[in-house]
Amino acid sequence: MSLTYGPWSIALLRIQDATPLTQVVVQIMWSVTVTDENGNTAIYQDATTFNPLSVDPENFITFNSLTEDIILGWIQTKIESDIVGKNLIEFDIRRKIQNQLNPVTEIDTGNFPWIPT
Repeated sequence: MSLTYGPWSIALLRIQDATPLTQVVVQIMWSVTVTDENGNTAIYQDATTFNPLSVDPENFITFNSLTEDIILGWIQTKIESDIVGKNLIEFDIRRKIQNQLNPVTEIDTGNFPWIPT
């Protein structure tokens, strides 16, 4: 059972100064459209956070030099490096697809079968 990810979209970047660096990306709000092996799709949204103090100054990319590909690479690398997180994402995506195929119906208090009408 495989999932295909894409397209990806960046909704928001949060930045923070971390001396001696400025405008360090500390959070990325993103979404991705995911398709399962049967062609069913769902949109998954999440936020990925980064510790500004763990940025290597030697490899720091200035804010104005960032590209969408760089940001998406950071997100995808972080997801791939966290097997538990990746499994939770895939579970949530499959749940969303399943709920689209078989919607959940909510029954409120007044409509329970044991309550007289």
